[in-house]
Amino acid sequence: MFTAYFSLSFFSLHLASTQQHLLRVVVIIAQKLLPPTRIGDFQRSVNEIFTTACDKNDALDPPQLQKLVGSIQTRLKEFLCIFTEKDANEIHRALDSDGDGVITGIEWTSWILRGAALSYQERNKFSSKSELHTRMCNFLEAVCILGGGSDLLHGLTLGMKKADAKKMSKEQLTRGLRMLFEQFDTDKSGNIDQNELKAMMIDLPLRFYVDPDKIPTPEDVQVVMDALDADDSGEIDFDEWKEWILGNRSMSEQARAKFAAQSNAHFRLNGFVETICQITAEMTASLGDDSELRLGLIQIFNETSSSEDSVGANEIFKMVAALSSQHPEITWFDCDMTMAKTISEALDADGNGTVEVDEWVAWMLRGASRPALERARFAAHSVTFMLLTKFLEAVSTVAKKLTLTANAVPSST
Repeated sequence: MFTAYFSLSFFSLHLASTQQHLLRVVVIIAQKLLPPTRIGDFQRSVNEIFTTACDKNDALDPPQLQKLVGSIQTRLKEFLCIFTEKDANEIHRALDSDGDGVITGIEWTSWILRGAALSYQERNKFSSKSELHTRMCNFLEAVCILGGGSDLLHGLTLGMKKADAKKMSKEQLTRGLRMLFEQFDTDKSGNIDQNELKAMMIDLPLRFYVDPDKIPTPEDVQVVMDALDADDSGEIDFDEWKEWILGNRSMSEQARAKFAAQSNAHFRLNGFVETICQITAEMTASLGDDSELRLGLIQIFNETSSSEDSVGANEIFKMVAALSSQHPEITWFDCDMTMAKTISEALDADGNGTVEVDEWVAWMLRGASRPALERARFAAHSVTFMLLTKFLEAVSTVAKKLTLTANAVPSST
């Protein structure tokens, strides 16, 4: 019903002549589209964000909004907030429905409520129109999170940050390099020969979805071999592989630029270092730790459990159905009762036929702590293992978002 309003002004309402009438309109719209029991608390939290941002004045000017944007980015640092303080003027124009140069509390609340009422599909469609639309939708969702209203959103276009290769320790990088090396040492000789190296050049863009322009081509194999084969044995052992990656990672920008300038093959080989580091970061990354997941896992459990504070196959079945509906941006699967029973049995550590909260949290945290490559190997065993892994990864993603949003909301809201 809101398709006609999609424009750069982003969900703006045609304001009524009086604030009292407008507020009634906003509340009616919100109550039709959001759970009525949540409207009051959410609206008060959104208003508090506004009041704090404008320093208790009656209106929000562009500099104050710019400051608010910066504080949101700081508080939601684990989310990929692509909007910046430079977008504050565009966001301000979108909220300033009457064009008087300031945003009133009514304008602010109406814009947030209207945006929160849209489905994930509608917001995703809006976001796809341009980068500016994406950043504005990001801003809307960030305010909803800080206002304690993430549960009112039908999915989040606002994504989580990926593993950052630049933050990897030497130990983590070495572990990831070992994993990757073993992936392509297909004959388990402890060395990578020219054929295995050529296979790597072909497989990396397909297997890890990396930019093919940052991977040497099969025709570059000799250049790669010459660069990595320190002892001229015709093969690359792990120490040569590791030392070359670590050495190039620590090179200065000037030295890397000089290396890349030698030829097109050297240019691709230079990009290869960055690509390999990113791959290893993602291969060794966990889904989250106790501090990132526990609050969200308990929330999911409590919303699903029976009066006996436990869950079984029926509750697992309903959990997947509910979460997949509430979080359509996450990859789910069609969970039938047979699979729900399998999941329940996997979590039931004491074998009493039900899953208690301690069993639930322990199983999820144990699986979430495993690196991505280990989870992929587990999933490859069978269809059942693959579905268990999908369940683990999807629920962990939701739990991480719930934990982050809970921590993002000020205690006073």
